[in-house]
Amino acid sequence: MNFALEVAREVFKVAKKNAPKGFIIGYRISPEEVHEDNIGYTWHEAQLLVNQLTENFEFDYVHLSTNDYTATPTDSDKNYAQLLGERVKKPALLMIVGGIHTVEKMKDALQYVDIVSLGRPTLIDNQIGYKIKNGQADHIFLEFNEESVKESHLAPGLIDLLANTAYFDMPGIDYLKTLTDVKLGDAVTHDGTK
Repeated sequence: MNFALEVAREVFKVAKKNAPKGFIIGYRISPEEVHEDNIGYTWHEAQLLVNQLTENFEFDYVHLSTNDYTATPTDSDKNYAQLLGERVKKPALLMIVGGIHTVEKMKDALQYVDIVSLGRPTLIDNQIGYKIKNGQADHIFLEFNEESVKESHLAPGLIDLLANTAYFDMPGIDYLKTLTDVKLGDAVTHDGTK
């Protein structure tokens, strides 16, 4: 916890000296790092950390990085957003990412957080924010297809990356694979898994 607090202290010091007024500072965290028997930290520790960070610094937001915004730890019925959100001090906002690919899921996630992150949905439809804001949710592309790719103007290199990386298993990814002639190979993690 001390390392994160010292990094935050330095970030705010540098921002105060060099950043323009209104500069946004956030903290992104995985709610827990538990991989079988390897425990980096639990949600209990993450809860303490976000409390300390938002109590001692004026973060604009805390961003929870999850694979599924509804995920719960093994020792609670509450999801991570509920658990960590209990400890985020206002005015910091709570943001989440993870499996939010439809308007229904966006609305559901907003029951638990202030902001939803739409990285992959924005790759599929880069006008998603505009369409939601202007009441055009029924025109949002929810998967890659000929029309969505044409409208989004994805760069060929990005298409190659998305189509060739298992991590980016997104709706309509098979269509993207038809658009690439490049086989980038498999991405391999530091522990040798794909």
